[in-house]
Amino acid sequence: MGRALIIEDELLIALHVQTLLEDEGHCVVGTARTADDAVDLAKAHDLDVIIADIRLADGSQGHDAVARIRAGQEVAVIFVSGNVMGEDDEDLERFAPLAVLTKPFNPNSLIDALKSISRG
Repeated sequence: MGRALIIEDELLIALHVQTLLEDEGHCVVGTARTADDAVDLAKAHDLDVIIADIRLADGSQGHDAVARIRAGQEVAVIFVSGNVMGEDDEDLERFAPLAVLTKPFNPNSLIDALKSISRG
């Protein structure tokens, strides 16, 4: 189906998301724990979707990584984070995400958002 990048600093969540994506037929090109790692991975691949956490391991921000990646390629985004309340809401809306999911997330919500890519 599509090529995906996971930006997530929690290993178990990253593995869970990767399994969900692969079960839906997506190819996961990599998992990044920091914004810089995500940008480096994106430079090496044409992406269809990014699944991004907001707060990352080194204090960097997932939405900053998404902005930098989107400066070089058009790609859909789904935010999956425990930090989606308050100020972040407006900041995230500028990305027109397919979905903003709160951890712990319902796997079906992620799958439904992914399906909108193939319909879009």
